[in-house]
Amino acid sequence: MDWRYEYVDLEKIRELMEKTDSWEESRQQEFYGYLLEKKDEFFRSEFGDLFLHMYKEKLGVPDLEIIRQKKPKQPEQAPRPSRSWIWRALPVLFLAVAVSAGSIWVYRKAEGQNARRHLESLQKTMQQGEGAKAGRAENMNVPGQPAGDGDGQKQALPAKDADVQEQSQDGHNEDARERTQTDGARGLQARADKNGGAQEKPPVLEQYRELSEQYPELFGWLMISDTGINYPVMQSRTQKDYFLHHNYDGTASDEGALFVDPLSSSYPMDDNTVIYGHNMKNGHMFGELKNYGVESFFQANREISFHTLYETGSYEVVTVLQTHIRDEAEEGFRYYQFFNYETEEEFQECVNFIQENQIYDVKNKLQYGDKLLMLSTCDYVQDNGRFVVVARKKAPI
Repeated sequence: MDWRYEYVDLEKIRELMEKTDSWEESRQQEFYGYLLEKKDEFFRSEFGDLFLHMYKEKLGVPDLEIIRQKKPKQPEQAPRPSRSWIWRALPVLFLAVAVSAGSIWVYRKAEGQNARRHLESLQKTMQQGEGAKAGRAENMNVPGQPAGDGDGQKQALPAKDADVQEQSQDGHNEDARERTQTDGARGLQARADKNGGAQEKPPVLEQYRELSEQYPELFGWLMISDTGINYPVMQSRTQKDYFLHHNYDGTASDEGALFVDPLSSSYPMDDNTVIYGHNMKNGHMFGELKNYGVESFFQANREISFHTLYETGSYEVVTVLQTHIRDEAEEGFRYYQFFNYETEEEFQECVNFIQENQIYDVKNKLQYGDKLLMLSTCDYVQDNGRFVVVARKKAPI
């Protein structure tokens, strides 16, 4: 048995119970119906079935059956389980939880320590490369400034020492949907037109040369001071959502890695770059992004460093969005398919979308010609919800 699924489901059940405890009965019934429809997306173990059954008994909702059950339905004449049966089953559930949690804790502790050692090694390699570059620049009596926008290099922060037992709130919820071939061709053509055709890429920045050779799918590095967000950003050329379930070195992982769309361009950079990551309960990956929903945190953490392999970048956070992934038939702006704009009207369409979904007023902070950075993760306040931090690239000093 793969204990990871049981653990993730138990964490979700605990969160759902805390979240819905104060809701009115009508809202709970509506949410219960939603869970029934989305059961296969929410749960991946039998704990999900048991939770839904207990939820139904709590609400006393008649004639609502769990859809898409793996087990065959009971004959209609079979007696329905009574509420007393549910309470008698609770000790068995608690025992299963205790056994599962113990097994998962051992598994997760070992897995988490290995992942953390790998990441620390990766950061150390980058620091060494950057330190060597700075030393050579000092001996030459010239500034250690790389090619790019002249923003300077920030030293990598230490990896956050957090307990990695906790898993993603929705480990299999995908942030970027499959795009049609027409969309992909349009994006590539727009980039070629904007930049006058293909451009030869400059040399990889020195601090990333060794890493890019070791990890060919490395796209860049994202750092936000005073947070644990200090990670490589990956880009798969073959599988769009590969890094949803694999870390930067290709090892299977529930935490995945930060990544960009296969159509995103590192050089020349697109007008809008979207970085995706799991909303991890333990704070890893984009688990701390939700803190930007608190205005005091938002005001105190406006600086973001995002470097590609070819240029450095400093960004200012301008607002936060609460939005969702649109259904195929749903009209409206899709930020996750927005790479470049050719006209002020196209740029304004993006700004209008931001203003319609923002938490903080951007006012006149976004201007035509700005390069944008969007950090996107799951949000559970709505169906297919997304929490997006929007930043603009600062001009070189």
